[in-house]
Amino acid sequence: MEFNLDFLKTTGDALKNIDYSNTAVEDENERSTEESIKPIVLDKSEDEKTVDESTATEVIQTESKEDKEKKAEDDLEKKLKSIEKVIETFSGSGGVTAIQNNSKLPASVNLNQRPLDMGNTQAKAYQAEYLKPSNVQDERIALLYQDLKKYNLI
Repeated sequence: MEFNLDFLKTTGDALKNIDYSNTAVEDENERSTEESIKPIVLDKSEDEKTVDESTATEVIQTESKEDKEKKAEDDLEKKLKSIEKVIETFSGSGGVTAIQNNSKLPASVNLNQRPLDMGNTQAKAYQAEYLKPSNVQDERIALLYQDLKKYNLI
């Protein structure tokens, strides 16, 4: 199995002979255009600067207070809406109902009751199917009736 190394040699020579000088000229042109586009800054007096800064801080403080109040109101509204949704989903009616606290306990509570044995209950349910009365007699009569119909005796 032979490898053709001529292909690699020709591509290597081609890469060596590439002139990269054009890209440097293009980069310089781009840099000069970026430097020429600079924003113009106007000088202000110190009084104007302090007035601007003080009004800016006042505006920011009032906006932040208003934003905090709005956020608090929005949070409360969202919480109330979520509580209303929960009440609507778990109540039988569609509307919001008042929850009443009836603090009366049942008159007699027997704490010494035996727990239900679910294994015993399931076993009885399975046995009930086998303890049904037999339908063999009914099935025999139905088969005899079908045979009589088949032979056109009925």
